[in-house]
Amino acid sequence: MTMKYNVIITLSILIIMFSCCLNNDTSKSDIDREIAKCDKIKDGSKRYNCYLELAISKNNLYVCSVLQNSYERDSCYKKVAVIHRDLSTCTKIDDEDIRESCYSEVYRSIARATLDISICTRIKDEDEKYKCCVDVARIKQNYSICYAIPDLFYKDSCYKETAIAKMDFYICTRIQNLSIRNECQSTIYFNLALIEGDSSLCDNIHDKNMKSTCYSIARLEGDYSICEKIENENVRDLCYRRFAENRDDIVICDKIQNNYRRNDCYANVAAVHKNLLICDQIEDKGHRDICYLQVAISKGDTSVCDQIWSSNILSRCYISVAISGNNSNF
Repeated sequence: MTMKYNVIITLSILIIMFSCCLNNDTSKSDIDREIAKCDKIKDGSKRYNCYLELAISKNNLYVCSVLQNSYERDSCYKKVAVIHRDLSTCTKIDDEDIRESCYSEVYRSIARATLDISICTRIKDEDEKYKCCVDVARIKQNYSICYAIPDLFYKDSCYKETAIAKMDFYICTRIQNLSIRNECQSTIYFNLALIEGDSSLCDNIHDKNMKSTCYSIARLEGDYSICEKIENENVRDLCYRRFAENRDDIVICDKIQNNYRRNDCYANVAAVHKNLLICDQIEDKGHRDICYLQVAISKGDTSVCDQIWSSNILSRCYISVAISGNNSNF
């Protein structure tokens, strides 16, 4: 009985080992096939980007290792390390400068993800260390982090970035450099003008070019490509949404990178222009239902509610249309 049991155990282990080897071989053969596709690309830059995208998407360092050019190989390792926050990958880099840059960027990436300022202290390069502190202060919207930065330029930059993120004029007043302080205040006025749709706030902006851009965006004048000049992603997406609503053009919504805000843009354009067809193009069921809800309220038409998949949003739709007092079906 014991011997039979041991045989079963041994066979099970062999099957598992064989299965693992088979999976590894299959995985490697899949990677080799993908690499072969990249090899066929004639343009050097596009070929390198193909390797890079493959290495990053699969988190596979073998892809980087096949690159013959040492700079491209090291750069590939660095990109994978930073994206996946893996310090061990940096050790594979031959070039000392690229290797140190890899460590710095991975530490910065980890610090941004964990909001742990102590991570920044592990960075050797002083400039990169201070940039890391600025990153954490901005994301946490905590300007007290800026106190510990000895370099005056980075300290002022830290106050500026935190003030803009928090929309807090008081933090701007702590900036020593007049030019940076003016930029801090102007950027907040710029963002507020767009958020509130109030072009009069643009009057407070010091820089003439920024002031002109502010007026154009707040008044929705000119081409929507002007939104690209906005550094703050949330405000930039709002800019695209405003132009999309104003021009009845959902193509402008496609410029928004964030999926949630892009779908929100579709829904807002649909509601403003009472266009049900726009909702049909939204793939996510939840966002599509919200779009139907907004159009139903906008049109005052409960029949639009019947398109809604979620029972909760469906009930909310009927109630909201009834409360709006604009129901065309009654």
